[in-house]
Amino acid sequence: SSTNDIGGRQDSADGKKTMSYTVRQGDTLHSIASAFGISVRRLQTWNNLRGTRIHVGQELQINS
Repeated sequence: SSTNDIGGRQDSADGKKTMSYTVRQGDTLHSIASAFGISVRRLQTWNNLRGTRIHVGQELQINS
């Protein structure tokens, strides 16, 4: 398992923290969601993803 860089955190209007995550080779929505303790569905919703296809270098938003 590789170490992933997490982007900066920002406060959103509802007081939650938002960070960006850059997809790396071998990542899946499931592995990213598991790493952050969230559901794949939530990750898809936050990033307007209709399917499960992601690509290396893609930036995903993570809310916490």
